[in-house]
Amino acid sequence: MKPAQFASSESSTYSSALCACTIEPAMRQAHPDCGIDFEEILEYPALDMPPEHGLVTLAKQLAGRNSHAKVAFGTEAGLFVSIAGIPTVVIGPGSIVQAHKPDEYVEISELANCAGFIERLIAYCSEHRGLGEAPDPTSGSSGTSV
Repeated sequence: MKPAQFASSESSTYSSALCACTIEPAMRQAHPDCGIDFEEILEYPALDMPPEHGLVTLAKQLAGRNSHAKVAFGTEAGLFVSIAGIPTVVIGPGSIVQAHKPDEYVEISELANCAGFIERLIAYCSEHRGLGEAPDPTSGSSGTSV
């Protein structure tokens, strides 16, 4: 196993800066011995799959999309790549705009789209005996090892 490469966390940097510039000075006015100490106990490595990777291409094909985006939230996907060398993409229904907050929801139409994606993925894996031959957009061949 190779060691994980961890990137610094933007959200913890923002939290530290907010506390140092705003909250901590107000606390110290009330009581000079007050303070806030941060200790990062968990951080995820960033997921950085090349856009031309066969698995990314396959995911876009199965999702019926020509584009993809990188997002600033944590998943275990970066661990799969950095620790185990497993090519990984993150796909799911809904929008991060509605996720992980009070009253979060996923539209029923998004669940239907997700079910269609999973059906296409199962059909692809059945036909190609897994994901081992995801299409390689950089060559004329039908697949590349993923």
